[in-house]
Amino acid sequence: MDRYTIEEIVLSLADIVQENRYLREENKRLHKIEKEYHEYLDERFKASEQASLNMYNAICTSYSLGNNKN
Repeated sequence: MDRYTIEEIVLSLADIVQENRYLREENKRLHKIEKEYHEYLDERFKASEQASLNMYNAICTSYSLGNNKN
């Protein structure tokens, strides 16, 4: 192997290392976004469940008040 070929191999390996570093950072960033997304979904689910419970309680109270008048 001549010197030029060895230099090309070394530079190619350096590019691979640099790309791997970039991909690791991107992976960390995406994991953080995924975690935030799941937390957001959990919050929305809990809010939806609470709204449903509130509507159910309002219906029961209305029904109860209507029965007491009769």
